[in-house]
Amino acid sequence: KREGGVILGIRQLPGKTKACIWLYSACKLRAACGLLAHFFTTQIRNGLVGTWLCYVDGHLLPYTGKTKVHQAYNTQRSMMVPGRNNIVACDSDGKVVDFKIHEGKGDIRGYLIELGTKWKEEIAAGPVMVFDREAYGADFFYEMNQAGIDFVTWEKHVDAKKLMELEDDLFTFQFEFNGKTYKVFEDEKQFTHKVDGKTDGIFTLRRI
Repeated sequence: KREGGVILGIRQLPGKTKACIWLYSACKLRAACGLLAHFFTTQIRNGLVGTWLCYVDGHLLPYTGKTKVHQAYNTQRSMMVPGRNNIVACDSDGKVVDFKIHEGKGDIRGYLIELGTKWKEEIAAGPVMVFDREAYGADFFYEMNQAGIDFVTWEKHVDAKKLMELEDDLFTFQFEFNGKTYKVFEDEKQFTHKVDGKTDGIFTLRRI
């Protein structure tokens, strides 16, 4: 209760029932989205969350009620189940910077574009969007470049044989992280952007 009170700007929350009434009242008034937007912006303005790196991922919100809802993908069970997708953005300390609940599978690509440009008036530079291979693709990378959004992701369909053929001498840069030493090799990879099946242009990204 005390921590919840600090978040809401009051000394202490009332009982659980009263707090729930407040939350459901906000939903009925259709004020929830506005309150969240204000809260996320306030966090950034007051320096409560980091704004250099944004780690974005989707999380299934399963549903077991009787009302028909969209299907969402359950990665642990490898199947579609009734539910929604909560796409969450966290800073490098794991603090929630922003989130948005999507019906069904969710549109992580659209969310990344939206989030990457959302606070341009609040943040001088950044954030760098970090996401997994779910959003991997040349067309999406092209969109991110056009929107001026920096990003980091994991390469999809890596050829393990070609990776092993790289000479050890290429790995010249060394760093330590969590007590482990790593060496990396950086080059570039070309991507083709297509429109209606026809090549519209070729662009290059850094690959580490």
